Amino acid sequence: MLNDNRLYNVPSCYQYEPFFLASATFPLDASDVLYTITEEPLFYDIQNSVKKPNVMKPWEEKFEYIPVILNGWINVRNVLREKFKDRNINEHKDLVRKSITYFIISLHWLNDVPVQSLENINKAIEEFQLKPINCAERFLFILKRPMQYHSFIQLEQLFTELEKLFYKELAMIRKRKGD
Repeated sequence: MLNDNRLYNVPSCYQYEPFFLASATFPLDASDVLYTITEEPLFYDIQNSVKKPNVMKPWEEKFEYIPVILNGWINVRNVLREKFKDRNINEHKDLVRKSITYFIISLHWLNDVPVQSLENINKAIEEFQLKPINCAERFLFILKRPMQYHSFIQLEQLFTELEKLFYKELAMIRKRKGD
Protein backbone atom coordinates (compact mmCIF):
# COMPACT_ATOMS: atom_id res chain seq x y z
CA MET A 1 0.00 0.00 0.00
CA LEU A 2 2.83 2.43 0.76
CA ASN A 3 4.67 3.89 -2.23
CA ASP A 4 8.09 5.56 -2.43
CA ASN A 5 6.88 9.09 -1.66
CA ARG A 6 5.39 8.28 1.76
CA LEU A 7 1.93 8.17 0.25
CA TYR A 8 -0.58 5.36 0.40
CA ASN A 9 -2.26 4.19 -2.75
CA VAL A 10 -5.99 4.60 -2.41
CA PRO A 11 -7.51 1.13 -1.84
CA SER A 12 -9.51 -0.22 -4.76
CA CYS A 13 -12.79 -0.08 -2.81
CA TYR A 14 -12.47 3.75 -2.85
CA GLN A 15 -11.50 4.00 -6.53
CA TYR A 16 -14.90 4.94 -7.81
CA GLU A 17 -15.87 7.81 -10.08
CA PRO A 18 -16.13 10.69 -9.34
CA PHE A 19 -13.97 10.23 -6.22
CA PHE A 20 -10.64 8.54 -6.90
CA LEU A 21 -8.95 7.10 -9.94
CA ALA A 22 -6.80 3.95 -9.87
CA SER A 23 -3.61 6.01 -9.57
CA ALA A 24 -4.79 8.09 -6.60
CA THR A 25 -2.73 8.39 -3.43
CA PHE A 26 -3.22 10.00 -0.05
CA PRO A 27 -0.72 11.18 2.57
CA LEU A 28 0.58 8.96 5.32
CA ASP A 29 -0.08 11.45 8.11
CA ALA A 30 -2.07 14.57 8.83
CA SER A 31 -1.19 16.88 11.69
CA ASP A 32 -4.24 19.18 11.70
CA VAL A 33 -7.45 17.20 12.18
CA LEU A 34 -9.90 19.95 11.20
CA TYR A 35 -7.92 20.89 8.10
CA THR A 36 -7.62 17.24 7.09
CA ILE A 37 -11.34 16.60 7.47
CA THR A 38 -12.26 19.60 5.33
CA GLU A 39 -9.54 19.17 2.69
CA GLU A 40 -9.37 15.37 2.36
CA PRO A 41 -12.62 14.19 3.89
CA LEU A 42 -12.02 10.46 3.44
CA PHE A 43 -8.55 10.54 5.01
CA TYR A 44 -9.43 8.93 8.35
CA ASP A 45 -11.83 6.43 6.78
CA ILE A 46 -9.11 5.27 4.37
CA GLN A 47 -6.52 5.17 7.14
CA ASN A 48 -8.91 2.97 9.11
CA SER A 49 -9.52 0.69 6.13
CA VAL A 50 -5.78 0.07 5.64
CA LYS A 51 -5.56 -0.73 9.35
CA LYS A 52 -3.14 2.07 10.18
CA PRO A 53 -2.44 1.82 13.92
CA ASN A 54 -3.73 4.52 16.26
CA VAL A 55 -5.83 6.18 13.58
CA MET A 56 -8.25 8.81 14.81
CA LYS A 57 -11.90 7.74 14.43
CA PRO A 58 -14.03 10.86 13.98
CA TRP A 59 -17.18 8.76 13.47
CA GLU A 60 -16.87 7.84 17.16
CA GLU A 61 -16.99 11.56 18.02
CA LYS A 62 -19.62 12.57 15.51
CA PHE A 63 -21.01 15.46 17.55
CA GLU A 64 -17.61 17.12 17.41
CA TYR A 65 -16.71 16.44 13.77
CA ILE A 66 -19.94 16.47 11.76
CA PRO A 67 -20.34 20.22 12.42
CA VAL A 68 -16.87 20.68 10.87
CA ILE A 69 -18.07 18.89 7.75
CA LEU A 70 -21.30 20.88 7.67
CA ASN A 71 -19.30 24.12 7.84
CA GLY A 72 -17.05 22.87 5.05
CA TRP A 73 -20.16 22.06 3.01
CA ILE A 74 -21.54 25.58 3.52
CA ASN A 75 -18.30 27.09 2.19
CA VAL A 76 -18.17 24.78 -0.82
CA ARG A 77 -21.90 25.19 -1.47
CA ASN A 78 -21.57 28.97 -1.64
CA VAL A 79 -18.76 28.75 -4.19
CA LEU A 80 -20.65 26.17 -6.26
CA ARG A 81 -23.80 28.32 -6.27
CA GLU A 82 -21.81 31.13 -7.86
CA LYS A 83 -20.20 28.80 -10.37
CA PHE A 84 -23.56 27.36 -11.43
CA LYS A 85 -24.95 30.89 -11.70
CA ASP A 86 -22.03 31.83 -13.96
CA ARG A 87 -22.39 28.53 -15.85
CA ASN A 88 -18.75 27.90 -15.05
CA ILE A 89 -19.06 24.63 -13.15
CA ASN A 90 -16.89 22.33 -15.29
CA GLU A 91 -13.73 23.98 -13.98
CA HIS A 92 -14.71 23.04 -10.42
CA LYS A 93 -15.05 19.27 -10.52
CA ASP A 94 -12.91 18.99 -7.39
CA LEU A 95 -15.38 21.09 -5.42
CA VAL A 96 -18.28 19.02 -6.68
CA ARG A 97 -16.41 15.84 -5.66
CA LYS A 98 -15.63 17.32 -2.26
CA SER A 99 -19.27 18.30 -1.66
CA ILE A 100 -20.48 14.80 -2.50
CA THR A 101 -17.77 13.32 -0.28
CA TYR A 102 -18.86 15.59 2.57
CA PHE A 103 -22.34 14.13 2.30
CA ILE A 104 -21.07 10.54 2.26
CA ILE A 105 -18.92 10.91 5.34
CA SER A 106 -21.56 12.92 7.19
CA LEU A 107 -24.13 10.22 6.58
CA HIS A 108 -21.76 7.42 7.58
CA TRP A 109 -20.48 9.20 10.68
CA LEU A 110 -24.04 10.10 11.71
CA ASN A 111 -24.63 6.34 11.77
CA ASP A 112 -21.42 5.79 13.80
CA VAL A 113 -19.49 3.99 11.05
CA PRO A 114 -16.57 4.87 8.78
CA VAL A 115 -16.87 4.86 5.01
CA GLN A 116 -15.56 1.38 4.25
CA SER A 117 -16.04 1.51 0.50
CA LEU A 118 -17.40 3.71 -2.26
CA GLU A 119 -18.44 0.68 -4.30
CA ASN A 120 -22.14 -0.04 -3.94
CA ILE A 121 -22.52 3.06 -1.79
CA ASN A 122 -26.28 3.03 -2.27
CA LYS A 123 -26.55 -0.40 -0.68
CA ALA A 124 -24.73 0.92 2.39
CA ILE A 125 -27.01 3.96 2.47
CA GLU A 126 -30.13 1.79 2.35
CA GLU A 127 -29.00 -0.01 5.50
CA PHE A 128 -28.57 3.14 7.59
CA GLN A 129 -31.10 3.89 10.27
CA LEU A 130 -30.50 7.65 10.17
CA LYS A 131 -30.85 9.03 6.65
CA PRO A 132 -32.95 11.44 4.62
CA ILE A 133 -36.11 10.10 2.98
CA ASN A 134 -35.41 8.21 -0.28
CA CYS A 135 -31.74 8.94 0.26
CA ALA A 136 -30.30 6.08 -1.81
CA GLU A 137 -32.37 6.92 -4.90
CA ARG A 138 -31.66 10.62 -4.64
CA PHE A 139 -27.96 10.06 -4.08
CA LEU A 140 -27.74 7.72 -7.08
CA PHE A 141 -29.20 10.53 -9.21
CA ILE A 142 -26.42 12.83 -7.97
CA LEU A 143 -23.69 10.27 -8.68
CA LYS A 144 -24.93 9.70 -12.23
CA ARG A 145 -24.96 13.44 -13.02
CA PRO A 146 -22.66 15.17 -10.54
CA MET A 147 -22.01 18.25 -12.69
CA GLN A 148 -25.66 19.09 -13.35
CA TYR A 149 -27.49 21.85 -11.54
CA HIS A 150 -30.37 19.55 -10.57
CA SER A 151 -27.89 17.25 -8.83
CA PHE A 152 -26.52 20.18 -6.89
CA ILE A 153 -30.03 21.18 -5.79
CA GLN A 154 -30.71 17.59 -4.74
CA LEU A 155 -27.47 17.53 -2.75
CA GLU A 156 -28.45 20.78 -1.02
CA GLN A 157 -31.77 19.24 -0.03
CA LEU A 158 -30.09 16.06 1.23
CA PHE A 159 -27.70 18.13 3.34
CA THR A 160 -30.60 20.13 4.80
CA GLU A 161 -32.37 16.93 5.81
CA LEU A 162 -29.16 15.35 7.12
CA GLU A 163 -28.41 18.42 9.22
CA LYS A 164 -31.89 18.21 10.78
CA LEU A 165 -31.32 14.53 11.56
CA PHE A 166 -27.95 15.34 13.10
CA TYR A 167 -29.33 18.02 15.42
CA LYS A 168 -32.32 15.86 16.33
CA GLU A 169 -29.93 13.05 17.28
CA LEU A 170 -27.82 15.48 19.29
CA ALA A 171 -30.89 16.77 21.15
CA MET A 172 -32.04 13.22 21.93
CA ILE A 173 -28.61 12.30 23.30
CA ARG A 174 -28.53 15.43 25.46
CA LYS A 175 -32.04 14.71 26.71
CA ARG A 176 -31.07 11.14 27.67
CA LYS A 177 -28.00 12.41 29.53
CA GLY A 178 -30.17 14.98 31.31
CA ASP A 179 -32.67 12.37 32.51
